[in-house]
Amino acid sequence: MAELTPKSLFAPVLHSTNLTYTLIQSKDIDFFAVLFNSAMGPEVERYTPSSIRELLINTSPRPSEIHGERSKDASVYVVRLKGERIGEINLSRRTSNFPLDIGFAFLPEYRGKGYGTEAATRIIRYWKDEFGIIEICGLVSDKNMASRKLLEKIGLKENGWVMSSGNGPMLYYSLPGMPKEEGREFSLKGEKPNKGEAISLD
Repeated sequence: MAELTPKSLFAPVLHSTNLTYTLIQSKDIDFFAVLFNSAMGPEVERYTPSSIRELLINTSPRPSEIHGERSKDASVYVVRLKGERIGEINLSRRTSNFPLDIGFAFLPEYRGKGYGTEAATRIIRYWKDEFGIIEICGLVSDKNMASRKLLEKIGLKENGWVMSSGNGPMLYYSLPGMPKEEGREFSLKGEKPNKGEAISLD
Protein backbone atom coordinates (compact mmCIF):
# COMPACT_ATOMS: atom_id res chain seq x y z
CA MET A 1 0.00 0.00 0.00
CA ALA A 2 1.38 3.41 -0.99
CA GLU A 3 2.34 5.79 1.81
CA LEU A 4 -0.18 8.57 2.29
CA THR A 5 0.97 12.09 1.49
CA PRO A 6 0.54 14.57 4.38
CA LYS A 7 -2.16 17.12 3.55
CA SER A 8 -3.64 20.31 4.97
CA LEU A 9 -6.91 18.83 6.23
CA PHE A 10 -7.96 21.14 9.05
CA ALA A 11 -9.29 24.70 8.90
CA PRO A 12 -6.25 26.99 9.37
CA VAL A 13 -8.26 29.69 11.16
CA LEU A 14 -11.56 29.64 13.05
CA HIS A 15 -13.46 32.43 14.81
CA SER A 16 -15.97 32.94 17.61
CA THR A 17 -17.39 36.07 19.21
CA ASN A 18 -14.29 37.15 21.12
CA LEU A 19 -11.61 34.68 20.05
CA THR A 20 -9.62 33.53 17.04
CA TYR A 21 -8.15 30.03 16.66
CA THR A 22 -5.09 29.24 14.54
CA LEU A 23 -3.60 25.81 13.88
CA ILE A 24 -0.41 25.29 15.85
CA GLN A 25 2.87 25.87 14.02
CA SER A 26 6.46 25.25 15.09
CA LYS A 27 6.78 28.91 16.13
CA ASP A 28 4.08 28.30 18.78
CA ILE A 29 5.89 25.46 20.56
CA ASP A 30 7.79 27.70 23.01
CA PHE A 31 4.46 29.25 24.03
CA PHE A 32 3.01 25.78 24.63
CA ALA A 33 5.89 24.91 26.97
CA VAL A 34 5.15 28.04 29.03
CA LEU A 35 1.41 27.35 28.93
CA PHE A 36 1.62 23.72 30.04
CA ASN A 37 4.20 24.46 32.73
CA SER A 38 1.93 27.19 34.16
CA ALA A 39 -0.53 24.46 35.16
CA MET A 40 2.05 22.14 36.75
CA GLY A 41 3.17 21.89 40.36
CA PRO A 42 6.87 22.34 41.19
CA GLU A 43 7.36 18.59 41.69
CA VAL A 44 6.26 17.72 38.14
CA GLU A 45 8.76 17.34 35.30
CA ARG A 46 8.88 20.49 33.17
CA TYR A 47 7.79 20.54 29.55
CA THR A 48 10.43 21.56 27.01
CA PRO A 49 10.00 22.52 23.34
CA SER A 50 11.36 19.08 22.45
CA SER A 51 8.87 17.23 24.66
CA ILE A 52 6.00 19.39 23.34
CA ARG A 53 6.91 18.49 19.75
CA GLU A 54 7.05 14.79 20.67
CA LEU A 55 3.66 15.05 22.42
CA LEU A 56 2.07 16.70 19.38
CA ILE A 57 3.37 13.98 17.07
CA ASN A 58 2.36 11.10 19.36
CA THR A 59 -1.17 12.37 20.08
CA SER A 60 -2.16 13.43 16.56
CA PRO A 61 -5.04 11.52 14.96
CA ARG A 62 -4.12 8.71 12.57
CA PRO A 63 -5.57 8.44 9.05
CA SER A 64 -8.16 5.87 10.17
CA GLU A 65 -9.63 8.52 12.50
CA ILE A 66 -9.74 11.41 10.01
CA HIS A 67 -11.48 10.05 6.91
CA GLY A 68 -8.54 7.94 5.72
CA GLU A 69 -6.30 10.96 5.11
CA ARG A 70 -2.92 11.84 6.61
CA SER A 71 -2.68 15.30 8.13
CA LYS A 72 0.49 17.31 8.03
CA ASP A 73 -0.75 19.36 11.00
CA ALA A 74 -1.52 18.59 14.62
CA SER A 75 -5.22 18.87 15.51
CA VAL A 76 -4.43 21.67 17.96
CA TYR A 77 -5.55 25.29 17.87
CA VAL A 78 -3.87 28.27 19.51
CA VAL A 79 -6.52 30.42 21.19
CA ARG A 80 -6.02 34.15 20.57
CA LEU A 81 -7.62 37.22 22.11
CA LYS A 82 -7.02 40.35 20.03
CA GLY A 83 -4.04 38.60 18.47
CA GLU A 84 -2.44 37.56 21.76
CA ARG A 85 -1.98 33.86 22.49
CA ILE A 86 -3.91 33.02 25.66
CA GLY A 87 -4.40 29.26 25.49
CA GLU A 88 -4.86 26.15 23.39
CA ILE A 89 -7.56 23.63 22.58
CA ASN A 90 -6.77 20.22 21.15
CA LEU A 91 -8.27 17.02 19.82
CA SER A 92 -5.94 14.20 20.85
CA ARG A 93 -5.46 10.52 20.11
CA ARG A 94 -4.23 8.48 23.08
CA THR A 95 -4.38 4.90 21.81
CA SER A 96 -5.98 2.77 19.10
CA ASN A 97 -9.72 2.06 19.23
CA PHE A 98 -10.24 4.89 21.73
CA PRO A 99 -12.21 8.06 20.91
CA LEU A 100 -10.35 11.29 20.26
CA ASP A 101 -10.56 13.57 23.30
CA ILE A 102 -10.96 17.31 23.52
CA GLY A 103 -8.64 19.17 25.88
CA PHE A 104 -7.81 22.77 26.70
CA ALA A 105 -5.41 24.96 28.67
CA PHE A 106 -5.29 28.69 29.34
CA LEU A 107 -2.75 31.02 30.90
CA PRO A 108 -3.65 31.70 34.56
CA GLU A 109 -4.74 35.30 33.98
CA TYR A 110 -7.32 34.21 31.39
CA ARG A 111 -8.97 31.44 33.38
CA GLY A 112 -12.44 31.87 34.84
CA LYS A 113 -13.47 34.49 32.28
CA GLY A 114 -15.60 32.32 30.00
CA TYR A 115 -12.97 31.92 27.30
CA GLY A 116 -12.69 28.16 27.88
CA THR A 117 -16.41 27.65 27.28
CA GLU A 118 -16.40 29.89 24.21
CA ALA A 119 -13.38 28.09 22.73
CA ALA A 120 -14.57 24.56 23.49
CA THR A 121 -18.04 25.30 22.10
CA ARG A 122 -16.60 26.58 18.82
CA ILE A 123 -13.96 23.88 18.41
CA ILE A 124 -16.17 20.88 19.20
CA ARG A 125 -18.68 22.27 16.70
CA TYR A 126 -15.93 22.37 14.10
CA TRP A 127 -14.72 18.81 14.70
CA LYS A 128 -18.17 17.29 15.06
CA ASP A 129 -20.40 19.21 12.66
CA GLU A 130 -17.97 20.63 10.09
CA PHE A 131 -15.14 18.08 9.94
CA GLY A 132 -17.35 15.08 10.73
CA ILE A 133 -15.84 13.29 13.73
CA ILE A 134 -18.81 11.58 15.38
CA GLU A 135 -17.19 10.28 18.59
CA ILE A 136 -15.45 12.75 20.90
CA CYS A 137 -14.71 12.36 24.59
CA GLY A 138 -13.18 14.33 27.46
CA LEU A 139 -10.82 13.08 30.18
CA VAL A 140 -10.66 14.87 33.50
CA SER A 141 -9.74 14.48 37.16
CA ASP A 142 -12.75 14.06 39.44
CA LYS A 143 -11.49 17.07 41.45
CA ASN A 144 -11.34 19.40 38.44
CA MET A 145 -14.85 20.76 38.75
CA ALA A 146 -14.26 23.67 36.35
CA SER A 147 -13.28 21.35 33.50
CA ARG A 148 -16.09 18.92 34.32
CA LYS A 149 -18.65 21.73 34.11
CA LEU A 150 -17.14 22.95 30.85
CA LEU A 151 -17.39 19.49 29.27
CA GLU A 152 -21.04 19.33 30.28
CA LYS A 153 -21.69 22.78 28.77
CA ILE A 154 -20.48 21.57 25.37
CA GLY A 155 -22.70 18.48 25.44
CA LEU A 156 -20.51 15.76 26.92
CA LYS A 157 -21.85 13.58 29.74
CA GLU A 158 -20.04 11.59 32.43
CA ASN A 159 -19.89 8.04 31.10
CA GLY A 160 -17.49 5.96 33.16
CA TRP A 161 -13.80 6.13 33.97
CA VAL A 162 -10.39 5.30 32.50
CA MET A 163 -6.93 4.63 33.91
CA SER A 164 -4.11 6.90 32.78
CA SER A 165 -0.58 5.61 33.26
CA GLY A 166 1.21 8.09 35.51
CA ASN A 167 -1.98 9.99 36.36
CA GLY A 168 -4.26 7.31 37.80
CA PRO A 169 -8.04 7.13 37.32
CA MET A 170 -9.80 9.85 35.34
CA LEU A 171 -13.46 10.50 34.66
CA TYR A 172 -14.60 9.82 31.11
CA TYR A 173 -17.08 12.19 29.47
CA SER A 174 -18.53 11.49 26.03
CA LEU A 175 -21.08 12.62 23.49
CA PRO A 176 -24.52 11.00 23.93
CA GLY A 177 -24.82 7.46 22.61
CA MET A 178 -21.17 6.48 22.99
CA PRO A 179 -20.25 3.28 24.91
CA LYS A 180 -19.38 3.50 28.60
CA GLU A 181 -15.75 3.11 29.65
CA GLU A 182 -14.84 0.98 32.66
CA GLY A 183 -11.17 1.31 33.47
CA ARG A 184 -9.43 1.06 30.11
CA GLU A 185 -5.72 1.91 30.41
CA PHE A 186 -3.86 4.37 28.19
CA SER A 187 -1.17 7.05 28.28
CA LEU A 188 -1.91 10.76 28.00
CA LYS A 189 1.36 10.97 26.06
CA GLY A 190 -0.11 8.94 23.21
CA GLU A 191 1.81 6.48 21.06
CA LYS A 192 4.63 6.87 18.56
CA PRO A 193 3.07 6.77 15.09
CA ASN A 194 4.15 4.55 12.24
CA LYS A 195 6.34 6.30 9.68
CA GLY A 196 3.50 6.66 7.20
CA GLU A 197 1.12 8.19 9.77
CA ALA A 198 3.17 10.94 11.42
CA ILE A 199 2.42 14.62 10.98
CA SER A 200 5.12 16.86 9.51
CA LEU A 201 4.44 19.96 11.69
CA ASP A 202 5.75 23.04 9.90
